[in-house]
Order: sequence, then C-alpha cells, then structure tokens
Amino acid sequence: MREYINTFYLWKTEVRLRYLLGSIYMTIRLKLNGVLTEGLVYSTGRFNCVRYPNSIIEIARNVRFNNHSRTNLIGVNRCNTLSTFSSDAWLKIGENTGITGSTISSMCGITIGSNVKVGSNCIIIDHDFHPEDSRSGMPRPIIIQDNVWIGVNCIILKGSVIGENSLVAANTIISGHYPPNCVISGAKGEVIKAL
Repeated sequence: MREYINTFYLWKTEVRLRYLLGSIYMTIRLKLNGVLTEGLVYSTGRFNCVRYPNSIIEIARNVRFNNHSRTNLIGVNRCNTLSTFSSDAWLKIGENTGITGSTISSMCGITIGSNVKVGSNCIIIDHDFHPEDSRSGMPRPIIIQDNVWIGVNCIILKGSVIGENSLVAANTIISGHYPPNCVISGAKGEVIKAL
C-alpha cells in the first residue's frame, strides 16, 4: 500500500511540474505568435499553434491544454493543435475550458464557450482541409456553447452548433444543430436523451 501511495504522489508531482514548465513556455510562445491570451495558458508541455496572418486566436482565462499521456490516464494520442487557415478565420476559447490532445482547425470561425470539456483525441474542424478541390464545400462556423462536455474521439464537423449544457458521448460524429441540455451519441450524432 505504501508503494502505491508513493507512486501516486510521484505522479502528481510530475503532473504539477509539467503544468508549471509547459504553461510558462506556451504562454510566451503563444503571445509571440500573436495569440490573444488572458493571463497564463495552462499546458502540460508544448502543443502546436499555427496562426494565419491577421486571423484571430483568443484564449480566455484558466484554459487548460493537456498534451501528454502521463497527465491524462485515459490516453492522449497526440498533443493539441490549434490552427487558422485564412485571414478571416477566428478561433475563440472561453474561460475554464479544458482540451486534451485534440485538433481544432478554423478557416472560417470556431467559438468554444466557457466551462467546456473536450476529451482526448477529438477533431473540431470548420472546413474540409482541401479548398482547391471542387468536391469540398465552403467552410461554415462551429459554435460550442457553455458547459458542453465532449467525450473522447469525437469529430465535430463544419456548421455544427451544440447547445449549452449538452453532453457528446465518446466516438460521436457531430454534424448539424443540437438543442441545449441533451445527450448526443452515435455515428449519426443523434439526440438520445434530454438532460
């Protein structure tokens, strides 16, 4: 039992150290990249941030980026990636939001509200990544309202709106408009229950 307790405290110390060093480094790096931040950006190590010239990336207070499998035991397959791909694009993340090992890419606009939880390995993308291909549609903004919980391995596609206080089950594909206070699940992103 003593060995387990010692291992747990060692793990917690490592997590705190990763947050301290990663947060200082990423806050400086983001500010140098022209990202608008309110105070310290909490991060367990480095993550990718690519900002197209004149586009907007805003990160509010107390946002946490988890980028390492040692600090999230459910599994993180990659570090977070934030990107904008046009001068008109915006990416806004509200306060007290947590994002783990996910890719968020905007060519139009993505708004993530306050108190949102984005689980490991999610993809949030408002475009098709190939604007030169005639089969690609136009980018459309994504809105994730306050207090939404997005489970692991979810994909949120262009034009989606998720109402406040909703829960998106693991491995769900979101495409469309969803009301507040509901549970969304499945490959077709269906509302299965009201909260």
